[in-house]
Amino acid sequence: MAKVINPLGSLAARGKTGNLIYNTWRGFNTVKSFRSPVQPGSSAQLGMRSRLTDATRAWAALTAANRLTWINYASIHTETDWTGTPKRLTGQNWFVRCYVLMLLCGGSAPTAAPTTLAPASITGAGFAYAGGPPKKVTLTWSAPTAATTYIEIWKTAALSAGRIPKFEMATKLVQIAASTASPYDVVNPITTGRYGFWLRVIDNLSGLCSAYTSFDVIVP
Repeated sequence: MAKVINPLGSLAARGKTGNLIYNTWRGFNTVKSFRSPVQPGSSAQLGMRSRLTDATRAWAALTAANRLTWINYASIHTETDWTGTPKRLTGQNWFVRCYVLMLLCGGSAPTAAPTTLAPASITGAGFAYAGGPPKKVTLTWSAPTAATTYIEIWKTAALSAGRIPKFEMATKLVQIAASTASPYDVVNPITTGRYGFWLRVIDNLSGLCSAYTSFDVIVP
């Protein structure tokens, strides 16, 4: 980005012309070359983009009656984020969310909105550090165990002891069937540090999910 004086023969200029973008920054006139946005390139990112595209097309293909069920569902249901705060979604938001989660868990694409409740949060869950070697962290839980439910696990990178793990720092680690044998090796091996883990339960018959449950783990 370069500072310019009297851009395009004027006192100030904003916008794109050719391959250059003109703007102002802290009172200075600037110009920089245009670069195309970088698209996600990992297989997981490309897979998610593909599912979102499919979900948007599937929404457009729904009958008016089926679309109305999602609009009505959205009017009386909220989604709870990782902080426990309820969020209002549109009918299309709910459809896309359920569509993607159902396919991620091996379910079929939905048509009408769910008529069942979202699964309960995981219970009896705990993370344990095992000294090894190698060092590892295991997860145990008592419920759910239903064949139609899955546990989605998110994790931060290793943090210093003084930093508080936040969900914004986390990335999805793994998704396992809730009927998987417990305890389960979540990270093996693992390095020294402080970690944040978040879990939620997903039902592949409805695409609904529980609220997140958070855990703080220190690996010496």
